[in-house]
Parts: sequence; structure tokens; C-alpha cells
Amino acid sequence: MADPAACGGIGNAYSHEILHRAPVNGHLDRPQAERLYESTRDLFSAWVKRLCQKCGGGFPERGTAFREGMALHGRYGKPCSECGAPVQRI
Repeated sequence: MADPAACGGIGNAYSHEILHRAPVNGHLDRPQAERLYESTRDLFSAWVKRLCQKCGGGFPERGTAFREGMALHGRYGKPCSECGAPVQRI
């Protein structure tokens, strides 16, 4: 995982999820930038759809960064969805 500053302005929860899907290190070359873009687009599309279904067209009553179904955020010590190793804080 890389520095979440690569996804500045998105917030910790989603930057963690994006970087989990498309790990990048240091300077972004073109393939890394494309992977980061695709990961960001796909992740937000999936979460918008999921949250809209959950709210039934209404507005969420309460906001939270910890959501069931996130691969990494809020899962410290729990198994990684990819490799099974405990999620760590770095």
C-alpha cells in the first residue's frame, strides 16, 4: 500500500480501499496511473450503487466511514480479503 496522499481529498476510508485495489509506489508511471484511475472509478461506482440500494432512494440518516463490505478500512487485525493476513496499521 502506498501513501494515501496519492488519493488526496477522497478521505481515508476510500483512499485505503482504492490503494488496496490498485497498489502504487512512489512516482506513478502510466500503467500505475491507469490502474489507480480504474480502481477509483470502479470502487466509487460500486459504492454509490450499494449505498443507493441501501437508502432506497432516500438520503442516509447517518454518515460513517466504517462500512460493512470494505476490504481494508476498519478491518485492523481481521484477515485481508486477498491474502488472509491480518490487516495492519502502517
